[in-house]
Formats: sequence, structure tokens, C-alpha cells
Amino acid sequence: MYRTIILLSAMLLFLIASALVAEEKTECTHGVDISCIQTFHEAMAPSCHKYVTEKDFATVRKHVPNMLAQAKLIAAFQPDSTYADVMEEFDQKRKVFLTSIDELKIAADGDDDAALKKAFDRMHDAFARMSGSLSMTPQEIEDFHSVLAKVWHEYLPEKDYAAIEKAIPELKERCARLMAVKLHASRQDVKKEYLEAVKGIRASINGIEEVIGSGSDEKIAIAVESLHESFHVVAGLF
Repeated sequence: MYRTIILLSAMLLFLIASALVAEEKTECTHGVDISCIQTFHEAMAPSCHKYVTEKDFATVRKHVPNMLAQAKLIAAFQPDSTYADVMEEFDQKRKVFLTSIDELKIAADGDDDAALKKAFDRMHDAFARMSGSLSMTPQEIEDFHSVLAKVWHEYLPEKDYAAIEKAIPELKERCARLMAVKLHASRQDVKKEYLEAVKGIRASINGIEEVIGSGSDEKIAIAVESLHESFHVVAGLF
């Protein structure tokens, strides 16, 4: 009976993780239905969701030329009047993204894997911020994600519970920023749902704090997965 419970728990964790990874594959596009955004994400996704995590940097380097090619389409993209309200912000964030692409190329041409990972992470963050501007996504969502991503992609897989515990105060502080966000005029229709979803993030952070000292891999994994899922509820509104 006990072995059956353990097996079922393991299967549940696998299914939850699989579902969340599937959601995350489109998260940094923020649902923006623009060809150059989508094609760049398709070029970036294998490295982002598999090879960087597995530290297979030789394969990441093989994928960089395609990312560079797709980034040229973003450089040439001219948004229509639909995005008039955010054009200045988009242009600023596009410049940061294109700079990060240049830095990624330099790192990929070298042999320093740590430098490549750092450049890739900067590029991924810049891409998410740029596409987020087109969907009128609050900057605070990207700021929260930058902390959560380390917890989800690095600390949890490596069972670095000390690092997770150390991240809790920053997660709380950035959650408070999420609660205080002033949504763009075009997003006022989701304000109530947004605030409720942020409360879910706050509850999930508290859940991690309650179990982080337990030493239980299962409890900690479930708590971090709950936070990851709660964040996706918020991000999914934009």
C-alpha cells in the first residue's frame, strides 16, 4: 500500500511538471501572435527548455545561428497602429534584446560555457520583456519571473534548498510589487482576476516557507510547483 502511494505521488509530480513545462514553452511570447516573435521563440525554445537546463552547451551553440537569423526579422519588424501606445517602450526593449543577441553570438563563438549560459539567460529575459511590451504585460511580472526561473530551473532540480530559502524574501518583495501594479488601460478588464491570482502567488510563497526546512524532497517539490503554477495563472492573463 505504501509503495503504491509513493508510485502514485511520483506519477502525479511527473504529470504536473510535464504540464507546466508545456505551458512555459509559450510563456515568454505572452501570446503575441506576430510571426517574427513566434519564429524566434521556436528557434530559442529547444535550448531554453532542454539543452541549457541539461548543460548541453555544444548543442546550444549549434542553435545560435538560427536564433541570430530569426533576430534579424525582429530587428526589421514594424508594428502597426495596434501597438501605438507601446511603440516607444517596444523600441527600447528591442534595442536591449538585439544587444543581448550580439553578446550571445560572442559567447557562442567562445569556449566558456558559463559565459554562454549567462549570455543566453540575458537574451531570454530581454526577449520576454520585449514581447511582454507588445501584450501590455506589467514589467513587474517579468521581474518576478527572473527570480522564479532560477528557483524552478536551477535550485529545485539541484535540490539546493538553501538557495531556495534564500530566495524567499526576494520572492515576497517582488510579489508585493505585483500586488501594487497599475495595469495598462487595455487590461483593466482583468484587474479583479489579476489581484486574486497574485494572492495565489503569495500563498504559494508562504507554502514554500513552511516546508523548506522539512528536508522532504516531495513536499518542497510540490510547494515550488505550486508557485510555478500560480505564476502561470498571472502570466496567462496577458
